[in-house]
Formats: sequence, C-alpha cells, structure tokens
Amino acid sequence: MKCDGKKIGLASAPLAYRNKGCFIEAEPTVDYSGCRDCRGSGWVHELADDGYEYVRPCSWGMLLASVRLIKHAKLPGAYASASIGDFAGPQYADALAPAGTWLRTNPSQGGLWLYGGVGIGKTHLAVALAKAASLKGVSPLWVDGPGLLSAARAAFSNASDPLGAAAEAQLLIVDDIDKIRATDWVDEQVWLLLKTRCERNLATIVTANIRASEWCSTLKFGHPLLSRIQQNWSAVSLPGSDRRMEDDDGRATVCHP
Repeated sequence: MKCDGKKIGLASAPLAYRNKGCFIEAEPTVDYSGCRDCRGSGWVHELADDGYEYVRPCSWGMLLASVRLIKHAKLPGAYASASIGDFAGPQYADALAPAGTWLRTNPSQGGLWLYGGVGIGKTHLAVALAKAASLKGVSPLWVDGPGLLSAARAAFSNASDPLGAAAEAQLLIVDDIDKIRATDWVDEQVWLLLKTRCERNLATIVTANIRASEWCSTLKFGHPLLSRIQQNWSAVSLPGSDRRMEDDDGRATVCHP
C-alpha cells in the first residue's frame, strides 16, 4: 500500500475524534503504516537534483503529526464532534467567509475574533478550526480566558508559566476572553500577551459575546490593543440563537452525572 495524499486530504475526514479525559484525542481512520514509500515511518527520503538526500513527511506522517498536535492542544472534550461542516448552511456563508480565508491561506498567522450571543456556536467553531488547522501541521493550544489568568496567578508559587506557553503557541485559542475579570495586573498581562502575538503575527482565535471594540474599551491598554487587533485579525459575527436551549447535540451529557 502507498500513501495517497488524495485519499487522506482534509475533505475525507482522515481522523476520528473522541472525548478522553475531558480533552479531545484523535486517531487515523485509515492505516497506511504499510506504505511502501515511508515503510510506516511517515517520512519519505528523496534524492534531489543537487545530489543531496532530503526527508519530508508523507501523508501518513502528516496524519500522525496531527494526532500528536490534537493531544497537545487540550481541546475541550465536549466538542469532540465539532466540524467545519456543522456551519455549512447558507446563513453562515457570509459570516464565516473571513474564517474560511484564514484557514485556506495560512492558519499559522493572523487571527479571528469570533463573537455573538450565548450558545450560538462560537466555541464549537473555534474547536472545528483548531482541528482543521492541525491537519495542516499547525499546533493549536486551547486556553479558557479566566482560567488562564487564574493559572498565571497560581504560577507565582510554582515553576509553571502558562502565560509564556500561551505567548509562544503556534495557534492560540482563547475562549471567553470577555469573561476575564479586569484588574490592573490582569489588564497588563492580557495587553502583553495579545500585543506580543499581534506583533509577531502568531495565529490567535478569540471567542467573546461582544465586539473587540467594546471589550477593549474596558481595558487600561484598550486603545493600542484594539489598533493591533484590527490591523492583524478578522472579525466573525456568528448568527443564530442559543443552540443549547433549542436542541441536544450531545454536549448536555457532559454537564450531568
């Protein structure tokens, strides 16, 4: 058997996702471990015209890498089934155009501000985008906005550095950033985190109930931060009503014993 990129591209759902220990894990839905080219290693050796031998990942190698990236990302397990296809309806076409452009071009740069009412699918979409980006070799890291700052406070007494890890992530997803309780110290940390990522053009996805301009107006460093966000990111306003109140998509089982 030979690795065939056409068979395991994005459109063919090459990974199955599951909730394991509150976080999402993935496994390939195809098995090319017997590939004649890579011999199951995921790496292909090629002799170039200059006489040097080069190594590149084959399609199997890219899948194995995505499995590792998903495990590292700490994506919330309640959204294991989240998919870009969940937003395929005509009501989403215009609203999600910036997200589609970001994903197709270079999901390791730029950013998206996903906003709208409660329960309309912002977190759902952010997880789906993170999954899709991992299939392109981009490493996501998921953090809860309020939880990140709580962990940063606790880090004063140990050797961890959650804000440093967030600042360095290839793709950082900050969920519910507008739920962070503002203090002078918090404002400064948020400013430094997002300023650094904007200036280095590191990919960032944020979810919130309000526009970036409204959120930034509450911050001490809001004006310069908003200027950077508007320069580097695109806004995505999700339409719709509260999905959690209308139907049961499987997530409710996580909230009950």
